Amino acid sequence: MDNETFVETFKRILANHEPSNLFNYGYIYGDIFPKSFELMEIYFDKLNTTELTNREIFIADELFPAMLKYSSNDLTTIINERNKHIRPTEKKAEVEKNIKIIKNFEDMIYKYLDGKKVEDTIFIEDKEELEKVMPNRPDFEVTLMIENGKKQNAIGQLLETSKKLKTELETKKYYYFQSDKFYPDVLISKEEIGRVLTQYAKDENLKGYTMEIKQFKDNL
Repeated sequence: MDNETFVETFKRILANHEPSNLFNYGYIYGDIFPKSFELMEIYFDKLNTTELTNREIFIADELFPAMLKYSSNDLTTIINERNKHIRPTEKKAEVEKNIKIIKNFEDMIYKYLDGKKVEDTIFIEDKEELEKVMPNRPDFEVTLMIENGKKQNAIGQLLETSKKLKTELETKKYYYFQSDKFYPDVLISKEEIGRVLTQYAKDENLKGYTMEIKQFKDNL
């Protein structure tokens, strides 16, 4: 594996990342990746000499996500066009409104809790486990403690979720929310692919890589 070429590493990483349940799987993977494999085999020379572990991390964390976005540009354009009528005209105001709604919800819960913090604690819900921690308690008291624990855990999970939702809106790193309900998805250009590869080559202290990256990028 130490003599593995760049494209061989890329294919191996791709095999581990393939989202086979993606509805547009065939659309995205149909053309761009086989073509990029061919271009890597033709043009990459200096990049083949990079250290394997660093290369694996780079491909998995940076190049693969960028290539995936680039390969879905046509689909992204269609989705952006389809969703533009539901996006708010004042995006900043809409995001701030949603943050305020979540904050008001949190304030209501904390008022009910009377200042107690429950999202950082896991309460015991199992009877046998509770009896080990607190032996010689009457059954009715154990039952009450279990029911209270379930309630506290449920409230804690609600608060954890609300904080995640608020963080998404504040940082624009979406998971629960659909980002395209606020902002169009960004199209990735060939220049961005080239920039990602060039930065990697610089980080690896390569020499003479400029032309092979340019040829790869221009022929995508």
